[in-house]
Amino acid sequence: MRNNIALVLLLSVATITQALPQMTEANTASMACPSSVLASTNPVLVAPGIGFTLANRSLKSIPLQIPGVMNPNLSPMSNSGLSLAVGQEVFFFEGKKKHLLLVVRPEFEGQTLIVDDLIKERLEQIRAEEAEKAASKKRSKHGN
Repeated sequence: MRNNIALVLLLSVATITQALPQMTEANTASMACPSSVLASTNPVLVAPGIGFTLANRSLKSIPLQIPGVMNPNLSPMSNSGLSLAVGQEVFFFEGKKKHLLLVVRPEFEGQTLIVDDLIKERLEQIRAEEAEKAASKKRSKHGN
Protein backbone atom coordinates (compact mmCIF):
# COMPACT_ATOMS: atom_id res chain seq x y z
CA MET A 1 0.00 0.00 0.00
CA ARG A 2 2.78 2.44 0.94
CA ASN A 3 4.61 1.75 -2.34
CA ASN A 4 1.39 2.40 -4.30
CA ILE A 5 0.95 5.77 -2.60
CA ALA A 6 4.57 6.68 -3.31
CA LEU A 7 4.17 5.69 -6.97
CA VAL A 8 1.01 7.80 -7.33
CA LEU A 9 2.82 10.79 -5.77
CA LEU A 10 5.81 10.35 -8.06
CA LEU A 11 3.61 10.06 -11.14
CA SER A 12 1.78 13.22 -10.03
CA VAL A 13 5.12 15.02 -9.71
CA ALA A 14 6.07 13.92 -13.22
CA THR A 15 2.78 15.22 -14.64
CA ILE A 16 2.89 18.55 -12.81
CA THR A 17 6.52 19.30 -13.65
CA GLN A 18 5.76 19.38 -17.38
CA ALA A 19 3.88 22.65 -16.81
CA LEU A 20 6.52 24.33 -14.62
CA PRO A 21 8.60 27.22 -16.04
CA GLN A 22 12.18 26.57 -17.01
CA MET A 23 15.05 28.62 -15.55
CA THR A 24 18.24 29.40 -17.42
CA GLU A 25 21.52 27.90 -16.34
CA ALA A 26 22.70 31.39 -15.37
CA ASN A 27 19.87 31.60 -12.84
CA THR A 28 20.72 28.22 -11.32
CA ALA A 29 24.51 28.54 -11.27
CA SER A 30 24.53 30.24 -7.87
CA MET A 31 22.81 27.24 -6.23
CA ALA A 32 25.33 24.60 -7.22
CA CYS A 33 25.01 21.33 -5.36
CA PRO A 34 28.34 20.44 -3.69
CA SER A 35 29.88 17.34 -5.24
CA SER A 36 30.55 16.03 -1.72
CA VAL A 37 26.86 15.20 -1.33
CA LEU A 38 26.35 13.57 -4.73
CA ALA A 39 26.49 9.83 -5.23
CA SER A 40 25.59 8.00 -8.43
CA THR A 41 22.41 5.95 -8.25
CA ASN A 42 19.29 5.18 -10.25
CA PRO A 43 16.15 7.08 -9.25
CA VAL A 44 13.04 5.13 -8.32
CA LEU A 45 11.07 6.70 -11.17
CA VAL A 46 12.34 8.27 -14.36
CA ALA A 47 9.74 10.57 -15.91
CA PRO A 48 9.81 13.83 -17.88
CA GLY A 49 12.16 16.20 -16.08
CA ILE A 50 15.33 15.48 -14.14
CA GLY A 51 15.15 12.13 -12.33
CA PHE A 52 17.11 11.97 -9.08
CA THR A 53 16.88 10.72 -5.51
CA LEU A 54 16.61 12.64 -2.24
CA ALA A 55 18.22 10.69 0.60
CA ASN A 56 17.78 11.31 4.31
CA ARG A 57 20.67 9.63 6.15
CA SER A 58 19.71 11.19 9.50
CA LEU A 59 17.51 9.75 12.24
CA LYS A 60 14.99 12.62 11.97
CA SER A 61 12.24 13.32 9.46
CA ILE A 62 12.99 16.20 7.11
CA PRO A 63 10.02 18.25 5.88
CA LEU A 64 10.56 19.85 2.48
CA GLN A 65 8.51 22.12 0.26
CA ILE A 66 8.47 21.89 -3.52
CA PRO A 67 6.20 24.80 -4.55
CA GLY A 68 3.45 23.85 -6.94
CA VAL A 69 4.34 20.17 -6.65
CA MET A 70 4.18 18.74 -3.12
CA ASN A 71 5.42 19.03 0.45
CA PRO A 72 7.25 15.75 1.08
CA ASN A 73 8.39 14.61 4.48
CA LEU A 74 11.56 12.53 4.11
CA SER A 75 11.50 9.70 6.62
CA PRO A 76 14.64 8.89 8.60
CA MET A 77 17.15 6.73 6.75
CA SER A 78 15.13 6.79 3.52
CA ASN A 79 15.46 7.45 -0.20
CA SER A 80 12.79 9.16 -2.31
CA GLY A 81 13.06 9.10 -6.07
CA LEU A 82 11.45 11.91 -8.04
CA SER A 83 11.53 13.81 -11.28
CA LEU A 84 11.38 17.61 -11.36
CA ALA A 85 11.76 20.32 -13.97
CA VAL A 86 15.06 22.14 -14.30
CA GLY A 87 14.81 25.30 -12.20
CA GLN A 88 12.34 23.86 -9.70
CA GLU A 89 13.12 25.16 -6.21
CA VAL A 90 13.18 22.91 -3.15
CA PHE A 91 12.94 24.44 0.33
CA PHE A 92 13.65 23.17 3.85
CA PHE A 93 12.60 24.49 7.23
CA GLU A 94 14.58 25.47 10.29
CA GLY A 95 12.02 26.04 12.98
CA LYS A 96 9.42 28.22 11.27
CA LYS A 97 11.87 29.76 8.81
CA LYS A 98 11.86 28.50 5.24
CA HIS A 99 15.17 28.41 3.36
CA LEU A 100 16.08 27.56 -0.22
CA LEU A 101 17.82 24.18 -0.27
CA LEU A 102 18.47 23.75 -3.97
CA VAL A 103 17.39 24.55 -7.49
CA VAL A 104 17.09 21.51 -9.79
CA ARG A 105 19.86 21.39 -12.39
CA PRO A 106 20.51 18.98 -15.28
CA GLU A 107 23.58 17.60 -13.43
CA PHE A 108 21.23 16.05 -10.84
CA GLU A 109 20.04 13.43 -13.38
CA GLY A 110 20.58 9.96 -11.91
CA GLN A 111 22.20 11.33 -8.73
CA THR A 112 21.39 10.87 -5.06
CA LEU A 113 21.36 14.13 -3.11
CA ILE A 114 21.98 13.60 0.59
CA VAL A 115 19.52 16.11 2.00
CA ASP A 116 20.71 16.18 5.61
CA ASP A 117 24.26 17.02 4.41
CA LEU A 118 22.91 19.67 2.02
CA ILE A 119 20.92 21.26 4.85
CA LYS A 120 24.01 21.39 7.12
CA GLU A 121 26.05 23.04 4.36
CA ARG A 122 23.25 25.46 3.51
CA LEU A 123 22.77 26.46 7.16
CA GLU A 124 26.52 27.14 7.45
CA GLN A 125 26.28 29.35 4.35
CA ILE A 126 23.22 31.17 5.75
CA ARG A 127 24.96 31.74 9.13
CA ALA A 128 28.07 33.11 7.38
CA GLU A 129 25.92 35.48 5.28
CA GLU A 130 24.04 36.67 8.39
CA ALA A 131 27.32 37.22 10.28
CA GLU A 132 28.74 39.21 7.37
CA LYS A 133 25.61 41.38 7.21
CA ALA A 134 25.79 42.03 10.96
CA ALA A 135 29.51 42.89 10.77
CA SER A 136 28.92 45.18 7.80
CA LYS A 137 26.08 46.93 9.61
CA LYS A 138 28.27 47.35 12.70
CA ARG A 139 31.15 48.76 10.62
CA SER A 140 28.90 51.26 8.85
CA LYS A 141 27.32 52.32 12.15
CA HIS A 142 30.73 52.98 13.74
CA GLY A 143 32.14 54.52 10.59
CA ASN A 144 29.67 57.42 10.62
